[in-house]
Amino acid sequence: MMPITGIGPERLREFTSFRTLPEDDLVILAGRIAVKEARRGEVLFRCGDIDSVDVFLLSGRLQLVAEDGRERALDAGSDVARMPIARLRPRQYTATALTTLEYFTVDVDLLDSLMEKRSADEEMGVGFGLVEIDYGSDESAEMLQSFKHDLDARKFKLTSLPEVALAIRKVLNDGTAGARQVADLINRDPAIAAKIIRAANSPIYFGAAKCDSVQNAVVRLGLGTTRQLVISFTLRDLFQAKAPLLQKLMAETWQHCADVAAISLVLARHTQLFNPEEAMLAGLVSNIGVLAVLNYAQTYPQLLEDETLLRQWIEKLKGQAGALVLEHWQFPDEIVEVARGCEDWGRCPTPQIDLCDLVVVATLHSYIGKRKQPSPPRMDQVPAYQKLALGTLTPELTLQILVESREQIEQARAMLAA
Repeated sequence: MMPITGIGPERLREFTSFRTLPEDDLVILAGRIAVKEARRGEVLFRCGDIDSVDVFLLSGRLQLVAEDGRERALDAGSDVARMPIARLRPRQYTATALTTLEYFTVDVDLLDSLMEKRSADEEMGVGFGLVEIDYGSDESAEMLQSFKHDLDARKFKLTSLPEVALAIRKVLNDGTAGARQVADLINRDPAIAAKIIRAANSPIYFGAAKCDSVQNAVVRLGLGTTRQLVISFTLRDLFQAKAPLLQKLMAETWQHCADVAAISLVLARHTQLFNPEEAMLAGLVSNIGVLAVLNYAQTYPQLLEDETLLRQWIEKLKGQAGALVLEHWQFPDEIVEVARGCEDWGRCPTPQIDLCDLVVVATLHSYIGKRKQPSPPRMDQVPAYQKLALGTLTPELTLQILVESREQIEQARAMLAA
């Protein structure tokens, strides 16, 4: 692996980590980057490594292999490749070149310092068009910076995905599991078992006969749908807290996530552009970062008495925190991007529609008739909404379709709330 050329600021801006940096910072950063080449079979990093650089793929194809043997290939230029490659530390994958490829690395501390500078500029009101947060006191600003630092340094203690969801995901990733084995795992959690049977018998999935066992439910739903539903059902129990304010905000967040998930499911079914259950799960975890922020807030008792300040924390940090949580849970990169960008109304990394675009539109619809600060833009001003016209769904029909699908949306909400 040897350096071969440099990289220009405009090429850097193609990657999500650099899009919001000012031009002068991009020029500085570009001057410190050397593009490297790896031949087929060369390893860029190994599972378990703890290093201090983010890796970005410029050309070629890369293979990622997890510790449990799961594999996936990554092509340069794809939406997923516009983000850092498997950035969680310790590394969760071994990255091996499948072809001759070009890549570059950026020191995490350097990138963090540039992002902190940008955040400081935002807070001073330096032309980024974002809402300025009134931190209320130096102590509040210090707490916020502490949270951001812990996130950036990967020191934040993240909530674990529930055991039953992890077990089912593992056996299904092995590729040898059948309905009986999956049903046996689900039956270890009676509450989840009851929800899976209820879902299989719901109007959304109902068949000719009523399912009276988990195994029959798994057969009706299919293994893929069962996996997505189990993860969805287990998430509800994570949104719990003892402090009244935290419980209020968690309940509010879960309701919002369930609304976005239900609308995402219906839009995916109508457009046939995405797997409906995957879209539903993406909607459900789109605001998982709120959970991380609220859990962290419990270490600062004074925050539990200031709802306005806590909501400001949430709005500023939930995207970054959510992406980190989903990386920790080893979710696919396209769902990680949903947490990062579901309320980035101007987001448009490529002309092609992606899963995050669908959830952006679902999120906008979820705010119709509700008070939201800052107020979301009009639908026709959002690139994600315009992209839907490239598929079977035109912008003019989305609201009508959702009105006509109100019953399906309510059924999905009820399934998630059960």
